[in-house]
Amino acid sequence: MKKIFLAIMALAMGVFGFASPAPAHAATCVGGDICWWQGSNFVGNGAIWPFPLEDNFCAPLSVPARSAINNSSKQLTFTNQPCGTPGSNVTVFPGTQVPNFGFDAGWAYRCLSCR
Repeated sequence: MKKIFLAIMALAMGVFGFASPAPAHAATCVGGDICWWQGSNFVGNGAIWPFPLEDNFCAPLSVPARSAINNSSKQLTFTNQPCGTPGSNVTVFPGTQVPNFGFDAGWAYRCLSCR
């Protein structure tokens, strides 16, 4: 049963990526959403986090991130290296906006057990 669930999740996430991103604009990043953009200051191609945030996961982003808005109740960390690899990181806390990461993030993670 667990293998079937994992296979379904892999297909749903586009083989460990996200499904096609929904367009995201700063004005449309509503309550409960985490939105990110390829450019600084919330411009360029964007995406909205498509799945509920689990407590421990790591995934590649469908659209690279350079800025983000977190209107959810959970933090999300963006990184420029595959998870578990040293690199640049920025955590976007609930109710905050980060207009420029200072790097292009290709992965996001949430790891409460890593503390």
